[in-house]
Amino acid sequence: MKKTNKFLASVLAASMICLAFAACSSQGENEESTTESDIPPISVDLSESAQTTPEITPAENTAPTETTPENTSETVPEITELTETSDVTEENTSERSETSIIEETTSETVPVSEPQPDVSGSGEGIVRLASAMEGKPFYFGGADPDTGFDNSGLMYYVLKENGINCPRLTNEIAEWGEKVTFEELKPGYLVFFEYEGSGKADFGGIYIGDGMMMVSTDEDRPVSATDITTGYYQKIFQFGIKTF
Repeated sequence: MKKTNKFLASVLAASMICLAFAACSSQGENEESTTESDIPPISVDLSESAQTTPEITPAENTAPTETTPENTSETVPEITELTETSDVTEENTSERSETSIIEETTSETVPVSEPQPDVSGSGEGIVRLASAMEGKPFYFGGADPDTGFDNSGLMYYVLKENGINCPRLTNEIAEWGEKVTFEELKPGYLVFFEYEGSGKADFGGIYIGDGMMMVSTDEDRPVSATDITTGYYQKIFQFGIKTF
């Protein structure tokens, strides 16, 4: 009896194992079939991608082509502006060159101007104009660089051109201004001398500094610079006259 029960239990267990195995196999087949049936056909996916791909590709490829003309058109004005700027620069350079040439030509052709009046109160203008008269001829009674000077005419002309009014004749000029000694002389002052033994101012000149005067006293020589520090002129020196 016990052996029979054990046998039946073994058979029953084997049956249960077979049924379980069969159930598992059936379930696996169902899952495989279900999985395969759920996958959409590959041909459909390929066809859809094939339809959409041509639409996307031209749009993406043509986008840079549309912007290229715009970039080109933007660079053209810049090149033009640079060219115009270069042209303007060349014109300005040429104008400056022409201007400099004109200035150089003008400076070469403009005659030397006459010395200007002294406005500094230092006698500089008097000295400059008196020195410029060197070489002008002696002319009795003359007070003009075109004709010549005598001694008083030279003093009168130079002072007048510097805005200083003084008498025309030597003896009158000698009494016109404040007298100074030889040591007190300044460039632009007047100096007076006597003929030996006369005791009065017989002729005069314009002191230009460094012991020199511009004078016109002799018909045989023109207006010239003369050294008044020599023994002769020291002996006949009378006085100086302030002019400023």
